[in-house]
Amino acid sequence: MTLNKIELYKINRIFIICDKENEKDKYDKWTRWLKDNNFDESYYEFFSYKWGTNLTDEDLKEHSIDDGTLVKLFPFRAKFPLKKSEISLGINFMKILQKGLKEGYSNILVFESDAILHPNFIEKFNSYMKEVYESYTLWHILSIGCGMNKHVKNIKKKKNIYMGSEMRCNDSLVFNLRAMKVITENISKLKLPIDEHFDLLVKNHKIIILWAEPTIVIQGSQCGQNPTTIRSHDSVYVSECEWLKDVKYK
Repeated sequence: MTLNKIELYKINRIFIICDKENEKDKYDKWTRWLKDNNFDESYYEFFSYKWGTNLTDEDLKEHSIDDGTLVKLFPFRAKFPLKKSEISLGINFMKILQKGLKEGYSNILVFESDAILHPNFIEKFNSYMKEVYESYTLWHILSIGCGMNKHVKNIKKKKNIYMGSEMRCNDSLVFNLRAMKVITENISKLKLPIDEHFDLLVKNHKIIILWAEPTIVIQGSQCGQNPTTIRSHDSVYVSECEWLKDVKYK
């Protein structure tokens, strides 16, 4: 008996930013989750176009702190130039969005390697995406994770999708075709961490972001589950996700 392969609602392709050689434990975790949930290998892609240690001199020259235009908006960046890991992550995001746009995907789901998924992720994600399509006609990005521990304050009964005012994490994002087009048209060189570039587009009203609540993904590096090579915030918060203790794939 052949089981039906799983697909997520309205998602054309899943991308996981994960380097098989340098992140073997995370790669193995994701492989188990995908296999155990019967995803077809043609439906997802492990993506690692660049890794921090294989950036070229040209990469570093092209993607670095800029002439001050963006630093005026983020003053602390003058003291903290981009790390190699931040540059490689940003390049990987942009290459994924360029590929999604080229392929004409309506929606793609992008995970960072340290994303930890709700035990009942598939059912909840499909429910959230159905609400997006039932309730919103214009949007660009859906944030389903809580890596920054930012949440909607006033949650309503039987409502899980809300308008967001800023980026809150890159660990788990749905990009639609409009988002891929706007982002690739507006970002060419990385002068900030990629989440701050995205945030500028949101705050300049070029991108509409939706927040899912309760969130169904948490970033392992931000809740103390995984080490990170990306600059983290001074205080790593203790996750308030009640489901974290029940997660099998960490």
